[in-house]
Amino acid sequence: MKAELKSLDLSSSIAFEDYQPENTLNFGIYVTATIGPLGEPGGDLFQILACSRIWFNHRTSSGLLSDCRRFEFDGPYNYAAVVQQIKDFVADCEGGSWDELAKQLSTKALWEFENYRM
Repeated sequence: MKAELKSLDLSSSIAFEDYQPENTLNFGIYVTATIGPLGEPGGDLFQILACSRIWFNHRTSSGLLSDCRRFEFDGPYNYAAVVQQIKDFVADCEGGSWDELAKQLSTKALWEFENYRM
């Protein structure tokens, strides 16, 4: 079984493709990704942090971040590069079940059902 990126959204009034940070070298944005099994409709939500190394280092050294999962970038903000890095990561995930895939995905993103217990 493989994973497929279905959509990316900023959960904002600004469309993700229109977003531009004030400082393109020092940025951090949270993106909501819908990811599901390849070729099947729907998916689960994953919260993804896309940030510059500068932004991440400042926040971790200041104690402002408690979760270090992220997609990190060294250069200036580039929408296409952010989307491509997320797509590549998702496409590389493979497992015998959706739970296995979700665990792989949650190494870089917060899964909506993470730590869920019945």
